[in-house]
Amino acid sequence: MITYTKLTLVSLSVACKIVLFALLLLLFFREAAKECRRRKKEYVKCLESRVAVLEVQNKKLIEELETLKDICSPKAD
Repeated sequence: MITYTKLTLVSLSVACKIVLFALLLLLFFREAAKECRRRKKEYVKCLESRVAVLEVQNKKLIEELETLKDICSPKAD
């Protein structure tokens, strides 16, 4: 026959396992979120770098376009 004390110990053991699992899951999610934020920062830095390069390239192309317009436009004397 199972006594009340044995049932309480078994229930307590199961409860401890559940709490431990929940804590481990919480730690896992925290680490995953931390890694996600790190990757996002890296991605944003990469995009900012790309934007800077494209802005320089765009400026050069605009200057080239203006030069070509000046060359090709009819000159009024």
